Amino acid sequence: MSSPLVSVVLPVYNAEQFIKESLVSIRDQQGFNDFEVIVIDDGSTDNSYKVMDETCDERFLILRQEKNRGLITALNVGCRRATGKYIVRMDADDIMLPDRLIVQVGFMEQNPPIAVAGGYFDYIDADGRVTGSALEFPVQPADVREAFKTYTAVGHPTVIMRRDMLFELAPGLYPRKYPHAEDLGLWLEMLSKGAFFANVPRVVLHYRQHGGQVGAQYARVQRESTARAYDDWGAKIWQPVDELKSKSKLKLKKKN
Repeated sequence: MSSPLVSVVLPVYNAEQFIKESLVSIRDQQGFNDFEVIVIDDGSTDNSYKVMDETCDERFLILRQEKNRGLITALNVGCRRATGKYIVRMDADDIMLPDRLIVQVGFMEQNPPIAVAGGYFDYIDADGRVTGSALEFPVQPADVREAFKTYTAVGHPTVIMRRDMLFELAPGLYPRKYPHAEDLGLWLEMLSKGAFFANVPRVVLHYRQHGGQVGAQYARVQRESTARAYDDWGAKIWQPVDELKSKSKLKLKKKN
């Protein structure tokens, strides 16, 4: 049996309130069916597993961890079980737009040098209502690289990654050294080794804001990890970018 083109990696911990919406948004993608979903139930103690079991189809693999081992472990377990050419990230409280996979896979197929591509997202509240304008990111690799000097210039739950480049450039995957900023630590490591990052210039995700998120609970730890990641990798990344600009122009489809 051949591997799917895409592996969606979805960690879950006590997400019964939102997980069904998240799963349905993946399951019912339009125009693209060549995917698997690696769901890592990280020791949930609520009804998350029951909801998942009732909602998932044969494309979903649910991995149950008896104890809560944390997001970094769950992400790395999921990435190592993934078999697709591409790994797509998703969080248990967010919602994919119906054409996310076909749009982002098309983007990556058109732009082979890109290792990681994010996309725009808008915000929704706990009830699923859109609460503001879409958050846009720089698109071209040189601009994304420059933006990383001051902030994380791809939205983690919007990214699609080439699995082979991920394992080649960061074989340790998400680093434990940067709790609650593990995505930034991974991106900076990959950038330091020459990876090209980009963003698809359209909304691909509804990002849910609510009181139980990492940013709300662990803001101080997140700030400390962010500072440590920049200290570790910053000087290895930001060199003159003339060569980057000349080699990494994207092929972007025009909007219909």
